[in-house]
Amino acid sequence: MNTSQQYIQLLITIRLRKLHQEGFANVRFNDLERNFASYVFKRNKPKHLNILTDRILNISADEIIRYLSLDASVSVKKTSLGEILQGVINES
Repeated sequence: MNTSQQYIQLLITIRLRKLHQEGFANVRFNDLERNFASYVFKRNKPKHLNILTDRILNISADEIIRYLSLDASVSVKKTSLGEILQGVINES
């Protein structure tokens, strides 16, 4: 693990603690890490650490919760489709 990855993990941990203080105790590190990778920085990856730092530390709790909701609905849809396909395959 390089220094940049450690720095990003530290930033996510700091933001996670802030979320916990705001009353979102069920949010986990992996949830935030996945959401930053899958949604926040998917199309627009910051080229500088100061921009990345600002985005991670200053993203609103509302925005994080919206991304978490989106992530949950996408994973449920994938699971549901997988179960449907599994049922079709088993019936054949």
